[in-house]
Amino acid sequence: MVVLVVATTSDAASATPAAAFLAMPGWNPGPTIPDGVESFANGEITLEGTHHGPVTNTPTLFVEIGSTEEYWGRQDAADTVAMLLWKGLGLGEEESVGNWHGNGEKVLLGIGGGHYAPRHMDIVTKDGVWVGHLLSGYSLPMEEPKQMNGKNVADVGGMWKHSIRVSYEATKAAFPGGEIIAHIDQKSFKGWQKNAITNYLQELNIRLFDDVNEN
Repeated sequence: MVVLVVATTSDAASATPAAAFLAMPGWNPGPTIPDGVESFANGEITLEGTHHGPVTNTPTLFVEIGSTEEYWGRQDAADTVAMLLWKGLGLGEEESVGNWHGNGEKVLLGIGGGHYAPRHMDIVTKDGVWVGHLLSGYSLPMEEPKQMNGKNVADVGGMWKHSIRVSYEATKAAFPGGEIIAHIDQKSFKGWQKNAITNYLQELNIRLFDDVNEN
């Protein structure tokens, strides 16, 4: 029985329509979501920072079970993921969930955090926003100036500005008509780094979630 399909390639020849694939003999959508998650109630759902690509130009979602061998064989987790994909993509008789309409809806651009991004996840669950790129702290190399006082963003070397800019542009292209709003994981950066990032976001006219919530 097919319980989970993960697409990891942009090769068009290997990306047949999911509805046709799942209609193959032997496919069973499994239990309902409430039944499927009963034994998985203590599981944690979280986001990961962007780390696939950059050659994948087709909108792609990676759904993983893990991250140790103990969990890879969890049938309840696989059933839950399969059902969420079934419902979300509208592969049954119901309409798909989460269609983008682009009416000024808020989209998260996460900055900071580790491989897992629980603080960005908090923003998603509390504010009900769409998820764009999430930049882990280690993907934003920043070179500290010898004297930070009186220095501007241009004096902070490294590839961090490039990473933020291209991630913003990619998120904006993926969500046309949306408002891209940045959230900084405060614990990921030193004071001078946060100041540099905040100033650069202002240069790009990207608002912060803290500023949005205050209005």
